[in-house]
Amino acid sequence: MFPTLRQGDLVILEAGRKRPIRRGDVIVYSRPGETSHIVHRVEAAVGDGFLTRGDGSRAPDDWIVTRDQIRGRVGHIVREKRLMRVPRGPSPAALRLRQTLDEIDRKAKHCLGPIYQHFARKVMPRRWLFPLMRPKLLCLRRPDGLEWKLFAGRRQIGFLPPGAGSWRIRRPYLLMIDESALPCAGINRSAGPIR
Repeated sequence: MFPTLRQGDLVILEAGRKRPIRRGDVIVYSRPGETSHIVHRVEAAVGDGFLTRGDGSRAPDDWIVTRDQIRGRVGHIVREKRLMRVPRGPSPAALRLRQTLDEIDRKAKHCLGPIYQHFARKVMPRRWLFPLMRPKLLCLRRPDGLEWKLFAGRRQIGFLPPGAGSWRIRRPYLLMIDESALPCAGINRSAGPIR
């Protein structure tokens, strides 16, 4: 649920059912057979349940949450001894704007992609820019291998998933990153000790 909820936040559930659960509400629920609780935002009402999604996720959850699984609606959170209301989530206008900008980005990437790739691979003086950025690498051990993440300051600008053949670097950083200086895909398949 990041950025709405952060590690260490305390959630306060609303007492009783003052109003019906609707899109944008943050709910706490348990899946059948599990003792842990999940805190996610309601995306839509579907039949006799709800489709949910974490604020940090792009896709909704793969399951429908039924009313009997819901433990309550989050009304407030306590963060660093401060009581705060939980934001209801993005407005419909903000969602439409995001969808429009994503569509423009996809079309621009399709039209300008070959030119961008040419500049990223051939023209830019990456050997000079790469050390100036002072990038940092983080290696995470996953069940299927090592996952590498590349940061410039606090921003993640690229990653190499386990078993992948090449780095995935965000635009416009691809123009500045020298991929030959990064761990290669062959190292990524190894699940041996990290040194």
